[in-house]
Amino acid sequence: MKQTTDPLQGRSARRRNLEDIHLPYRDVGLGARTYLQVRLGKESTPTRLGPLRPREATNLRQNIAAFGDVYKIPRRWQGKVNTIGENLFRRIQQFLRHGWHIPEDETMPHMLLTALDSLLCDLYEDQGKVPLAFAMTWWLATLINQEVEPAIHNPAHPMPQLSILLQALSIATSAQPGAGLPTSSAQLATARSLRRLLQ
Repeated sequence: MKQTTDPLQGRSARRRNLEDIHLPYRDVGLGARTYLQVRLGKESTPTRLGPLRPREATNLRQNIAAFGDVYKIPRRWQGKVNTIGENLFRRIQQFLRHGWHIPEDETMPHMLLTALDSLLCDLYEDQGKVPLAFAMTWWLATLINQEVEPAIHNPAHPMPQLSILLQALSIATSAQPGAGLPTSSAQLATARSLRRLLQ
């Protein structure tokens, strides 16, 4: 079915230039210049995605508006929020199953932080290659910031979304056999710089 709207016709009378409409998720597009706001869901409410925000102090308002008009992002993602969440938790599950290991001098939240920061970097590199990687990247960044980071400072802090996953994986707070998680300092720096955008 053909679109009934002209993507170059903006919300004002002025017609857009083709370069105003970025390719999504690519280095040359908004994926490298924006982040997605995510509100984690509680028991009775779903997770909410959007809106896109510029990473730097640059005016991308018109570009983000054009992106929303043409691709219906992030509104279209909200209709797939369950799929995005399932894909993300499947990725976390696969990641933790391969090489989960807690060194003796680390606690569960510290280990989880390092592991999930490594996965966050992987998801960031998957943008443009894996469907929904952009949305999963910012969902995971929000999850780390709101559940794992606070648990490092206060072990009694709840991790509701991650706790369900950890129980399903039967991971206790003791060390599990495994080869460890190879995480470079560059990966951790990338992940932490992404998460700082949300703070």
